[in-house]
Amino acid sequence: MIEARLRQDSGHAIKAVCVVHNETSTGVTSDIAAVRKAIDAAGHPALLMVDTISGLASADYRHDEWGVDVTVSGSQKGLMLRRASASTPCHPRPSKLPGPPGCHAVSGTGKTSSR
Repeated sequence: MIEARLRQDSGHAIKAVCVVHNETSTGVTSDIAAVRKAIDAAGHPALLMVDTISGLASADYRHDEWGVDVTVSGSQKGLMLRRASASTPCHPRPSKLPGPPGCHAVSGTGKTSSR
């Protein structure tokens, strides 16, 4: 379904495919590698963005191996740390897009770090 929809987007209006890695209430885990394969098979430049707030440290997650462009995570669920801390590991590709430079991580204190 993802590959077919991206193939229809010849003008590249779709900028990213956003996926939830692990759904908290049901425990359903998405096949992130299959989503990357679908994007690549369509030959589409969309970024693969993954929300792994409840999945990180609770389920297998391989940012680099699966070709994820941006991972959004938090501290309060899978990592079982204090809340209000987040990280966003990125590949170089997202930083080359128009808009604010780089990827940023914001802590609960409001301090931002970027690469």
